[in-house]
Amino acid sequence: MKETAFSTKILEWYAQNKRDLPWRKTTDPYKILVSELMLQQTQVDRVIPKYLAFLEKFPTAQALSKAPTSEVLKLWSGLGYNRRAINLQKAAQVIAANGWPADLDDLPGVGPYTAAAVTAFAFNKEAPVIDINIRRIYARYLHAGKNVEVDVIKQTPTGKACDWNNALMDFGSSICTANSPNCKECPLSKSCAAFKVGNFEYVKPKPQSKFEGSKRQVRGAILRALHAGPLSPVQLKAGLGNEKLNKKHVDALNEILAEMEEEGLVKTGKQIRLP
Repeated sequence: MKETAFSTKILEWYAQNKRDLPWRKTTDPYKILVSELMLQQTQVDRVIPKYLAFLEKFPTAQALSKAPTSEVLKLWSGLGYNRRAINLQKAAQVIAANGWPADLDDLPGVGPYTAAAVTAFAFNKEAPVIDINIRRIYARYLHAGKNVEVDVIKQTPTGKACDWNNALMDFGSSICTANSPNCKECPLSKSCAAFKVGNFEYVKPKPQSKFEGSKRQVRGAILRALHAGPLSPVQLKAGLGNEKLNKKHVDALNEILAEMEEEGLVKTGKQIRLP
């Protein structure tokens, strides 16, 4: 669509305030895909060094497709949700063998949001990229805080999908924030529905479950322990006992290992090893 007062002001703000992020310096869809999978439920500051190190080791889908999965998991360590690394390598194998599919969400581990993000950021095509920051802006600006679905494709200025979605993400993370929106610095406040009625609430997503004491914490500890090499079940359990983990999950080690093997994260037997 043509630019509106809303989009013009957002884009003008973005031109002066955009974040300098490494994945915004490329239109390579592989590199964009790597960043998007890393950024799922992980803070930007934690992702940046991992993203740079990962691409130094695996600069292309072809390189990642041929890599030992154990090396992929080692480089992913610290980001959490290690199934993302497995799915990323599976997606790279599909891309290396067959090229990019017409429907990106046909790739392993790629859902509608990630497919839309790659479409917008790599190909600059209009797509419904709706993260929590973007959803919050629309909910407040258009609907006074009511979290309703918005046809964001119609809101995207023609030919500016990449800048537009990046602009909204930055605006939502620094101006239209979740708990303390900076309305004094907001160029949209005079036309914002939420500002007019003084209601900045919106339907928030369910908070992420705590990491401490969770099964996810034990799974991460298992992978870290295996980075140095294979371990017997007794050795692995003994090593986990040295960490502050939830005992009930450690006691269910065999069950957790079976889940991880099914997901392609470990191989079990007389010794437990990375794939």
